[in-house]
Formats: sequence, C-alpha cells, structure tokens
Amino acid sequence: MAFSLQPSAFIMLLLFKRKFICAVNTLKSLRGWKLVKNLLFIGVGLLMLSILYAGFWRLLTYLEAVQLIGPILSWKLTSMVLLMTFSMIIVSSILISMTTLYYSSDLKFLFSCPLPERSLFLDKAVETVFYSSWTLLLAIVPYILALGRVKGLGVGFYISYASLMVPFVLLSGAFGIIFSMLVMYAFPSSRTRDITWLLGSCSLAFVYVMLRFSKPEQLLRPDSLAVVAQYIEYLQSPTAKYLPSWWVTKAMIAYSSGHWGDFWLYAAALMAAGLAIYGGMYFLAGFIYARGFSGAQGSPRFRGKNRMLWEQRLALKYSRLKTALTLYWKDRLLLLRDARYWSQIILIAALIVVYLFSVNQLPLDTPDIKSFVSFLNIGVAGFVVSAIGLRFT
Repeated sequence: MAFSLQPSAFIMLLLFKRKFICAVNTLKSLRGWKLVKNLLFIGVGLLMLSILYAGFWRLLTYLEAVQLIGPILSWKLTSMVLLMTFSMIIVSSILISMTTLYYSSDLKFLFSCPLPERSLFLDKAVETVFYSSWTLLLAIVPYILALGRVKGLGVGFYISYASLMVPFVLLSGAFGIIFSMLVMYAFPSSRTRDITWLLGSCSLAFVYVMLRFSKPEQLLRPDSLAVVAQYIEYLQSPTAKYLPSWWVTKAMIAYSSGHWGDFWLYAAALMAAGLAIYGGMYFLAGFIYARGFSGAQGSPRFRGKNRMLWEQRLALKYSRLKTALTLYWKDRLLLLRDARYWSQIILIAALIVVYLFSVNQLPLDTPDIKSFVSFLNIGVAGFVVSAIGLRFT
C-alpha cells in the first residue's frame, strides 16, 4: 500500500492546528469558579513542586558530598529515576492509548472525514504520548533542576535535557501504543479495553509496591555507606543500557563532563530510534488500526435475568431500607460494569499497602512521636477516605 509523505504532512499540520485551536478555546472558556479552581490547582501544584525541589536538592547535596562515590551515586540515582519514568510512561500509555486511539469521542467524526488512516493514527499517537507523560515529566523537573544546581551546570544543561526528553517520551509511549494496537488487532472487542485496564493497573501497582519495598531510604543512612562503598563497580555499571533511559543518562553525563562526541552519539541514537519506531508504526497503522477501531465499537450482548435481585427482595421485606438498598444496587452495578473502577481499586490497594509499610518503617522511639504519628494517621486516613468517596460518587 503506497502512501505519499507530502499530503500526509499537510494533513498532520491541519490535525495539530485543530488541537491548538481546541486548547485555545478551552483556555478562553475559563470563567468564574472554573478559572478560580484551575488557578487553585496550579498554585497547589507549584507548591508541591517547590517542596520536591527542596527535598531533591538536599538529597543530592548529601549524596554529592559522600567521598569517593558521591558523583557516581547521584548519576546512578538519575538513571534509576529515568528508568522508573520510562516504565511508568509505558504503563500509562497502555491505559491511555485504549481511549485515545479507539474510544475517543471525536474518532467517529474523524473517521467519517476524508483523512488517511495513518495520519489519523499518528495524530492520536502524539496525543497519547502527551497525556501519558506530561505529569511524570513535570514531577521529575524538580529533580533535574536540583541535579543541575548541585553539579554546577548552567542553562545549557537544562536545554539539552529538554531536547533529549522529546525522543525519550516518544519512545516510551510507543511501546504502550504498539501493545494496544496489537491487542486490539488480535482481539477486536470492546471488552479488550477492560482487560487492558486491569493488566495495566496491576502492573502499575506492582511497580509502585516493589519500588517501596526495596527501601531506597537505606542509601541515606550513614551506617550503610560502608556497604555502598563496596559496590562502586555496581554503581558504575549501566542501568538497562539498551533502554532510552540509560542513553539519556549517558548523554547528560557526557554534557556535564564536556565529552561532546558521546553526547551527540547518544542524542543521535535517541533520535534515530524514535524515527525508526514511529516510521514502523506509521506504516503498520495502515493495515491494523482500522480493524481494531471497528471491533472496539461493538458492545457485548445484553443477557438479562428475570429473577428478582436480593436487594429487591430485602426492599420488599424492609421498606425502610428501600432507599439505601437502591443506592447500593446502583453502585454495585456500576462497579461490575465499569473496569475503570476495578483498576482504581487496585491502585488504592497498592497505596494502602505502601502506606502501612511506610508507617511500620518509621522510627517510633518515643511516646511523643507515636502520638504525633497516630494523630497524622487519623488525619491522612480521613482525607483519603473523603477523596475516595468524592471520586466514586
């Protein structure tokens, strides 16, 4: 199947222009309480990023001051942060690509327009990468700012980092997009999204729990530095050297040490890998994307039951409980029908496990500290329960 690059590029510009106009109109429509709410969220987000920056700066300053292994340890930590970001973007892109590529509200309109399938796919792929990566990229900005300050690097370091992250996030999102494409092509059904949501949520919860159970705080304990010093060779070894996260780390190390040849080598590797994988996806989409989208539009057959539900029997027997039982019946059906609730429950369970583990690891040596932690525990538990209640209602 032949395709022309020049008309496709023109169509891509039109599709991106559509997104830009939609974004501008969304910003212009912010009025009253909606504007105040968004400004409030932005303010809280900036405050949290500032707190993260202060914490990362203190951490990296401490690590950099460690004799012999300080600089190596900070770069090793950077490679681990980028590897974790890479993994999280992959999982996030798997979940988001199901919606953007196959269930987005504007897809039926776009498919009815005289647009090439490949151009439409590429437009939605870029949208998937953006939605699956922007929060994670924003979360590691304080770390990169603190790293540049501790290493004494200038503005050029941040510019080079930003340029390296473009192919990095594109490659990260590509893995999730390819997985979703192949799954929807092999199993073109609306239930496939539910299964993918569950698998992605389980993977995300597993990565989060395992990261916490690895006890990374032990690296900051002075009594463990003697043990860490025995692993200098390990610290110097690559962290998943065949993945883009390690290429970005090596490029940043090369920039900080002035090895421009190595910097451009790893930057070129990132760009070449990104062009190759998106070129392959662009070509493959012409054969499998339409079939996956067509299969995703179907709905499972409704299999109703004539028997009376147990909530109905109790409501007939106890009329005072009719309202409560009706609400419970509604929530139960929503939980069983919408897989997004299941995935959120899995993530909440992972958060609870990590929270209990973290509280158990706290050094509660004095009664005052125990009372203070107990007080905070009640407050945090109330906040989480209220947030969950508002989320599911």
